[in-house]
Amino acid sequence: MITGAANADVAILVIAAVTGEFEAGFTGGGQTKEHIMLARGLGVTQVIVAINKLDVEGWKQNRYEEIQSYVKEYLLQQEFKPKRIQFVPISGLTSENVKTCTANELSKWYKGPTLLEAINAFVPANRQLGVSTKLLVPVHQPSVVAHKAYSFLRSITLWFNVLLILSNFRKAPPLYCQ
Repeated sequence: MITGAANADVAILVIAAVTGEFEAGFTGGGQTKEHIMLARGLGVTQVIVAINKLDVEGWKQNRYEEIQSYVKEYLLQQEFKPKRIQFVPISGLTSENVKTCTANELSKWYKGPTLLEAINAFVPANRQLGVSTKLLVPVHQPSVVAHKAYSFLRSITLWFNVLLILSNFRKAPPLYCQ
């Protein structure tokens, strides 16, 4: 989490809306506050809070607003700007409100963007042209996989810092792309 946040400009914080799960993650020994604090401390300035599993709660508006109030208060304490915070109710299991909103119970009260629309609304980070940025890519076979990743990344315009980690390759040395 720390490596990813240190290289990120934006974050998507996924919070479970199920009664008991949110409280366990947000109070006491839960990690939600810790993740917010680390992300902000490592330079993340924009955040989408995806309130997941709201379908289990019956798409209740009061549950959404309760979670939103607790999390927003903490985000503001961590000095996130209000205009850089978005809340989106979703169901990851059924993909409701990820790309489209079709649930009648949700569309009765939620008029905001879907998760993909919120992601597309991220403000691109200001980059200083001419200053090299490093891209850390740990790979198992640098000659094959890294060359393909490097070629792909050189062919696109990077608006956000990108951290590419290929899982299950733990002993490989990191490859730096500039």
